[in-house]
Amino acid sequence: MNMTRMVMMTILSILMVLVFKFSFLLGTFCPIMYTKWWLFSSFSILMSLSALMMVLVLMLLASPSGSYYLLLLSSGLIPVMFFNSGHWATMLIFYELSLVPISWMILILGKQPERLRASRFILLYTVLFSVPFILSLQTLMEKFNVLWVWELTMLVYFFDLPSFCGWGMGLGFLVKVPMIFLHYWLPKAHVEASTSGSVLLAGVLLKMGALGLYQLSFLFSSLYGAMLWWILLGLSAVGGGLAALQALLATDMKIIVALASVSHMNFSLTVYTVLTILSTKSFIMYNFAHSVVSSSLFFLVSEMYAQSNSRSILMNKGKASSTPIKWVAYLLWAANMSLPPFMSFIAEILGLMSVSTMSIFVVAPVLTYIILSSLYSVMNMVVLTGSKPSGIGTKMSIKSGLTFFVLIMIPFVSTWSTMSFS
Repeated sequence: MNMTRMVMMTILSILMVLVFKFSFLLGTFCPIMYTKWWLFSSFSILMSLSALMMVLVLMLLASPSGSYYLLLLSSGLIPVMFFNSGHWATMLIFYELSLVPISWMILILGKQPERLRASRFILLYTVLFSVPFILSLQTLMEKFNVLWVWELTMLVYFFDLPSFCGWGMGLGFLVKVPMIFLHYWLPKAHVEASTSGSVLLAGVLLKMGALGLYQLSFLFSSLYGAMLWWILLGLSAVGGGLAALQALLATDMKIIVALASVSHMNFSLTVYTVLTILSTKSFIMYNFAHSVVSSSLFFLVSEMYAQSNSRSILMNKGKASSTPIKWVAYLLWAANMSLPPFMSFIAEILGLMSVSTMSIFVVAPVLTYIILSSLYSVMNMVVLTGSKPSGIGTKMSIKSGLTFFVLIMIPFVSTWSTMSFS
């Protein structure tokens, strides 16, 4: 078994090196390589590498178990197949298959009776909004007999594609981003999921929605300026601030991180809808940064819960005031609020530059999101690290050296990538 762990550590190190190597391609948009069934871009390769890296970390942290390893592998490999698929039908298949392992993690590994309701919410939202996706694919197949991603991208420059196809396919991905008002399943799923489930939800599954929208850029560009486009832009801009406000008022640390995730993803969606080269760069960078930072925050919350038996931020007051966990918490919340030198800082600056070209009615809610996001990040940072302990339990210590390694290294991946991009 020690040999197995050594092999996993070796593979993990190789994956981290590959992330470093590919990070300089974040600003490119053309496929690196594509075949009939596969389409490899800088975004898809980086998300695939980060997904495999997270799965390996979870396997190293877990107690040896063949069935659990199989569950983790399937939850990582299915999204990888989705990220690099070159056919919309196969993308849809892998998109729906990804629900199986995460629902299993909630149902089997969850401990509360509410986990049944959380699983129903996931299936209801994702499957329901896949119906217009399937109808859109059927329409495209009947009219043009083309479902290859790259060929369909070229087709939009020569034919007027039905607007229903863009919005029908977009809705299927928007629910997994998730856009505001389509996000209610996410906090419920995070609360009931195990640590591995939360990490994979934040770091991998949400990025499936983001990459799907990225592949749909060609269709959305043809709808630029339409009424529904303005509605999407306005909802995502306001949604970032609303979710950040909810995170500011919440006391459950898992819900705080989950709502923070919703607010960040809505900001990235706002930037995406601007549909410029600069906004697309910001969208890619912000999603990659969010995948590693949000996953690390869920690791931190799980460590605190393991030692205090409570997810309440009030019960954990001052628990992270001892080193080295204090600096881990500082690092993660600083990355969450997009402070330099993290990739999220560069992505947010590029996003603001893109959004500033739009109406003041879009800029104002985006600035509100940034202010509220900074407020709840600072509040959590101060309460967890700067306050006196609440008196319940003792100060937190890091029991697992590997967990400490993950909490430190994952944000630095995004920091290094920022320097590479610039």
